[in-house]
Amino acid sequence: MSLDGTKRKAQIDALTSQEWDLLVIGGGITGAGIALDAASRGMKVALLEMQDFASGTSSRSTKLIHGGLRYLKQFEFRLVREVGRERAILHKNAGHLVIPEKMLLPIYDGGTFGKMGVRFGLWMYDLLAGVKSEERRVMLSKDATVKDEPKILQEGFKGAGLYSEYRTDDARLVIEVLKTAIEKGAHALNYAKVTKLNYDNKIVAGLEFEDLLGGESYTLNAKQVVNAAGPWVDTIR
Repeated sequence: MSLDGTKRKAQIDALTSQEWDLLVIGGGITGAGIALDAASRGMKVALLEMQDFASGTSSRSTKLIHGGLRYLKQFEFRLVREVGRERAILHKNAGHLVIPEKMLLPIYDGGTFGKMGVRFGLWMYDLLAGVKSEERRVMLSKDATVKDEPKILQEGFKGAGLYSEYRTDDARLVIEVLKTAIEKGAHALNYAKVTKLNYDNKIVAGLEFEDLLGGESYTLNAKQVVNAAGPWVDTIR
């Protein structure tokens, strides 16, 4: 199996010639991640996407892999730790796509946090998220910040904290995850719209899909079906 569009007929033949352990509906980052996880555990996995891969929410994100800084305000320390550590794994696995980006947190009179609050919060963030030493927070004076960002609003301005988030090409990240899933034996087909769920004794046992490029309809059988269709979850449901 590959993502080679010139081999579409062979891809469809391979999909329809066997029963699957798992069928995944949706080719965004959630569906791609599920397919990779299952394929890496030795399951026979197929994924269908009705448009192009990552064409929905997974191409319309903020492009940031957040470390969970905002959760500190709600004292969600365990969540900050989990999100930060998962981000570090993603950076390690896809360093060409998950890139550190410096973020400036300005401090103003009457703001949510003063200098000590920001200093403590960013220190806690670095600690919980496991931020590497060269990417940890730096506290900047008012003059130092204005020197680098002269257009910042200076009324009531006290200084700033400089910390690291990570940016990514979200759609490309989906493709990389799908490629890895395929390397581990998964099958993936885009422009394949699920039109019906099939049941065996009231339990979902497969589905029917339409090849939107060729116009033909096909049936797939599976032991389990996962609905990872994003905004279309309820449509499928």
